[in-house]
Amino acid sequence: MIGWYEALVTELLPQLRADTVAPLVKIASLPMEIRGYGPVKEIAAREVKTTIARLKSDLHTERQAA
Repeated sequence: MIGWYEALVTELLPQLRADTVAPLVKIASLPMEIRGYGPVKEIAAREVKTTIARLKSDLHTERQAA
């Protein structure tokens, strides 16, 4: 999980601008929701990764529309 998070932050940093701060902070903070052990943690991780993928897609779509 640590490697995945580091890769996520590395991916987000080049996109950091005044207009993207709020959504990028939201994306970067979502992994804090991953808690538990075993299957509980796996489900939480899957849900967070799905949400992050959606938010990244939304951010990309918004940037293209601007």
